[in-house]
Parts: sequence; structure tokens; C-alpha cells
Amino acid sequence: EECDLTFLHIFPYSEREGPPAAKMPQVPHDKRKARAAILREKGEGQMERFLKSHVGKKHKVIVEKGETGRTEHFAPVRFLENSGAGLQPGDLVNVQTHAMDEGHLTATVI
Repeated sequence: EECDLTFLHIFPYSEREGPPAAKMPQVPHDKRKARAAILREKGEGQMERFLKSHVGKKHKVIVEKGETGRTEHFAPVRFLENSGAGLQPGDLVNVQTHAMDEGHLTATVI
């Protein structure tokens, strides 16, 4: 939260022979899983806050495929009302965002 990280990829450390970390005292597996779960939950909250901060704003979006794309801040976008019809992957379009829904912004191409 203090670093304001948004896009997290979290996985527990897997023990391997050879790397310097293998010589360090090991955190029990159940504690590793619990810490990863806490970080995932925090990450989901950060992502929700981040996406909500972009609702109601205009953005440039690069089309990825179908009716989806990403803003210049890498926020995932789903186009509403067939407004993305006819767009091709790589197209750069202006959108108006309307809401956050299931981990992405919803938007209309303007």
C-alpha cells in the first residue's frame, strides 16, 4: 500500500538446491501460502482502487482483441455497446470510461 503497487504477480517461493536462498532459514510452507494470500488480497484491493480512479475519464486505449484493450496506464478495458465493433488489434482509440466491472473498466469509443 505504501508503495502504491497495482499489478502484482504473487507466488510462494519454491525451494531449489543451489541458489543462495537455499542456504537461508526457510519459512514454513503454510506461512508462505498465508503470506501470499494476504498479498493477493491486498493486490486486489489496490487494483480495485486504481481502476475506480479511472472511471469517468477519457483515455487512449490500444485494442488487444475483440472488444478489449488497455489504457496508457495498462488498465484493462472492455468496450460497451458494440463501440469496439470493427476495431483491429493495435488500433489506438479514444474512450470514455463509465464503470469498473469484474477487474476491468467499461468504456465507449468516442
